[in-house]
Amino acid sequence: MLQMLNQSAEHDEYSTAQSHSLPAYATRHDTLLSLGRQHYVPVNNERTNDLQQFDKIDTDLPWNYKILETDDEKEDDNNHNQEIQELNELILSQQLRELSTNTTHNEEVLMKDMKIEIEKIPNFLTKHDNSFKQMLYQAQLLIKSTNTATAIDIKQLREIAIIIYKIMIIQTYHVLWTVYLKSGRGELIISSETVPIWPKDIISFLKVNNTTNSHEIYLNFVNQHLHALDSQLNICKTELNTKVNNICGYSIMVQKIIETYIEKHIQSFRSKTEHQIELIHYDYHIRKLKLEYIQHNSNQYQIEIMKKICQSKYEQETAEEEYNFLKQQIDYYNSPSQSFQHLPLAQATSIETIENIEIRQQLLNQYKEVTLQVRDNLFPLYLTTAADQKEEFKKKFEENVKKLYTDGIFINGNRRLSLFLIEIMDQRCEKISERIKCIYKFKVQSTLLSD
Repeated sequence: MLQMLNQSAEHDEYSTAQSHSLPAYATRHDTLLSLGRQHYVPVNNERTNDLQQFDKIDTDLPWNYKILETDDEKEDDNNHNQEIQELNELILSQQLRELSTNTTHNEEVLMKDMKIEIEKIPNFLTKHDNSFKQMLYQAQLLIKSTNTATAIDIKQLREIAIIIYKIMIIQTYHVLWTVYLKSGRGELIISSETVPIWPKDIISFLKVNNTTNSHEIYLNFVNQHLHALDSQLNICKTELNTKVNNICGYSIMVQKIIETYIEKHIQSFRSKTEHQIELIHYDYHIRKLKLEYIQHNSNQYQIEIMKKICQSKYEQETAEEEYNFLKQQIDYYNSPSQSFQHLPLAQATSIETIENIEIRQQLLNQYKEVTLQVRDNLFPLYLTTAADQKEEFKKKFEENVKKLYTDGIFINGNRRLSLFLIEIMDQRCEKISERIKCIYKFKVQSTLLSD
């Protein structure tokens, strides 16, 4: 039952607004059981283990994953004869061929996006970048200091740097797609029960209508991409070894100088991937709790109540984090470091075209005065509106939870079961809350703090 429920391309109610902008420092969780009784949810370390792979990324691939092969289908019942098994295999083979025909373009698009990122030469690795030239010169001096007879061409070091960049990008993609695989195989968290849950990225990309053999289809798709990344990685490693061996005096210290420079400039890319992995973990927990809730003989009314409560929690937490983020933005733009010239509103292109210097400056001063006045009036209005919305959704969530404990239809004559279902809902709301905080924390780090 779990596999059938999992393979349906569900779109949970909490995930409809991922594009919101949010920070992660709220200190309190409004949980269902906090309104009735306290509940402790232990913190899992599986996500941390996956994210730590970034610390191990280097050209030696010490963390290289072994791709697990798909096991042959086993008979679910001893009464299934050989003809039925062969028929099932024939149907699956036909569906895979049809999927390959229908999604060839999609696969090419996805691989094309990754190939573009891998094959492109970013600005920080071009010969026009001064910091890059300085780093190469430093590496060149180090090689010459160990072998004065070596005539090292800067072009050779630049080619090595580009290959190392490609390896680091491929490895980062490999970490992400391995997490996809772990989630789909039910290996994302350590548990007594294996629950395969394919990430929404994979489900939405393939759009498999027939759910009977969707697990095998997703597995085949992800494994193909991992094998493709492995192939690209091996090519780059071979090319790197060839070029390095042609330079007398090339050492680990030289490579460390190049790696450190590249790591600094791809930090944004890695942070984005790390954030994706965090969301995959949260989504896995949230969807697993939904399956667990349904599995405990909950009726349709109880399922609808769960959706309503979780949606209400999503709205409450989003409104609270949106308020916090807006407050941070206002403080940021009001800070002394943000002069008027740095504001988007400061760009008055029509005024800049005026040739008369005196008139132009006079109009710019007037424009600045009016703009700052409008901003000072709008900021408090934005903040008040966000605060009102935050309180509105908080009140709505608390009211929905209080009604739950006295809902005779939900309890349905079995108070013990109803309390157990409420506990699962509470855990799910906690994970939804943590997920939203994660989104807003990334927003702050990638916008305000990066500036």
